Amino acid sequence: MKAVVFTILAFAAATASAETINITSELTRNGQLVSNFSAGVENGKQQNFRDVSFVEYVESATEKAGVVKPKRAKLETGFQMTLVPRITSTGDISYQVTASNTAVKGREKSRVGESVTDVPHTVSNSFTQTRIGKNGEPVDFPFGASGADDGYVLTIKGTHPQ
Repeated sequence: MKAVVFTILAFAAATASAETINITSELTRNGQLVSNFSAGVENGKQQNFRDVSFVEYVESATEKAGVVKPKRAKLETGFQMTLVPRITSTGDISYQVTASNTAVKGREKSRVGESVTDVPHTVSNSFTQTRIGKNGEPVDFPFGASGADDGYVLTIKGTHPQ
């Protein structure tokens, strides 16, 4: 009986100590909103976010006996992020972020017999960073500065009861 009571008390204490951080996030490019999300994340736990779509295109074509058969493919584009927020001993929030964004920048068309292939060209940006911000204050993560495609800024704001 004592073991059961102790287990219940230990579980209650662990549950009470798990703090939730209310996260809001937005990805902008040159000031325009690209994607956003909000979630309640347990202190120190990983939260995944995906805002992706698929672009269909003609990857290749084969011609046999005068019949052209296109081979279709799909390309995943969009924003993906893994976030681990942690409340520091001073009440600030540490954000461990891994993010990537892939966008179609153009298409290359070529002709094979009667079929036209339409292969997309993409640009991708990604980063892994850890930054600390005050409770309730936004923290910016600019990325794309590698020259691939600049102007992207990921802004994350977390709040927790103090």
